[in-house]
Amino acid sequence: MSNVRTRLKKGQLADETAINDLLLGIYLRLEEVERGGGVGPQGETGEAGAFGAAGGTGRIFYLDPANASDVVGMTTALDTPSSNAETTLSVAATGIGYNLLGTFISEPGSPGATSLPAGVAFRHFHCETGAVNQVASLKLELYTANSAGAGATLRRTAISPDFSNGISEIQWSNTDSSGYAMALTDRLIFKVYVARVGGPATCNITVYFNGTARNSYVQTTIATAGLALAAVGAAPNANAATLSGSTLNLEPASSTQPGVVTTAAQTWAGRKTFNNGATMADGLSLVLGTSGNTIANDGSNLIITGNNTTATCAGLDATAAVAVPGYNGSLKRGLYKITVPYTTLDDAGMGPNSAVLATLPAKLRFVSCIADVTTAFNTPAGATDVLMQVGYTGDLAALLASVSVTATKVVGDADAELGTNFVRAARIQGGLVPSWTVASNQLFVTLTLATGGSLAGLTQGSVTLYFIYDRMD
Repeated sequence: MSNVRTRLKKGQLADETAINDLLLGIYLRLEEVERGGGVGPQGETGEAGAFGAAGGTGRIFYLDPANASDVVGMTTALDTPSSNAETTLSVAATGIGYNLLGTFISEPGSPGATSLPAGVAFRHFHCETGAVNQVASLKLELYTANSAGAGATLRRTAISPDFSNGISEIQWSNTDSSGYAMALTDRLIFKVYVARVGGPATCNITVYFNGTARNSYVQTTIATAGLALAAVGAAPNANAATLSGSTLNLEPASSTQPGVVTTAAQTWAGRKTFNNGATMADGLSLVLGTSGNTIANDGSNLIITGNNTTATCAGLDATAAVAVPGYNGSLKRGLYKITVPYTTLDDAGMGPNSAVLATLPAKLRFVSCIADVTTAFNTPAGATDVLMQVGYTGDLAALLASVSVTATKVVGDADAELGTNFVRAARIQGGLVPSWTVASNQLFVTLTLATGGSLAGLTQGSVTLYFIYDRMD
């Protein structure tokens, strides 16, 4: 435009191209005045001419044409610089009208403001044209719209200084004495246009976005707000938080999403480890899965490992007991499950025909004993039957009397299969206490053969034993 003015003063507008340039310049300036946009100081057009300096403290939006928004036909105007690589948008402009280069919308919940205040805003772009004689201009329109990007209303228009040739860093101000009300969920839309101002019939215009060297952005009159932390929300999500404008809501953890611990009932996913113990003030409920499972005690802490519908204790000795506080003592009921294969019970150089299952603490009371013969024991040559009994030191048949195990069966579900002092009529207070004072008695399962033969002839057989007991120490 400055070239046109110079040529007008010198009377050099005899050719049609110069006249068209003059008309185009007048059209663009009239449109700027009608829109109310102010034009900042203009420098000389050159290969990398810089125009003014950015200022102000308003919210900045970074225009990212490489990041699609949730609104069809628009890309994003981000609150922070994009991580995308440098991107360009180009137009081969002809005639005297503005060409839409791109439409950008702020993200949902942004800017999270209730007004677009009056004041001075700044625009910062990096642009170039195809040659020194290709002169162009850039126009930015700012709209407010609802949360869905609909109902857009034009609020401000600003036209840049002219630029040409190599990459130019263009910054200019836009002053508006009017402010505009917004809903907290309203969003901003930025439309970027470019136009041919002078030179050849076609002006090749390129605008740069993203990256670190030539990122284009728009600074608004909306105040920059610090991040405010609101109360914990009620919408678990993969980010464990929800950001609405400058308000951050942490979200609760759930069975499928990470999050914070709240004072309400919660179901969490993932295995949790407490290094220094845990206190349950209102009871403890354990729901166990379908594979191996161990419950033990290291002397002061309850230890649960594995994942099974039936817990397998580390043993019935004192170190494996599960301590449950009582009023002036403690009462612990436990289930001890153990599987005994035939290889631990034969006498073919592998020890006696009895297997030690556990060491019994004092004050232990047996409440139930069930044997599940899952694989029948074969009858060795010379024998007529294989018999099993279960007991402890001093009475090897105290819990289960001598019963045949040459067929799969459940033993202990009938009174006749129980030991003499374990039958219903003989139980004292519903159980059998091996010893009130001795803490070294051992729990055994024993196999014997009827008539003759040798246990070395066993080739198959397995039994799983279940003991329900009370600890009263």
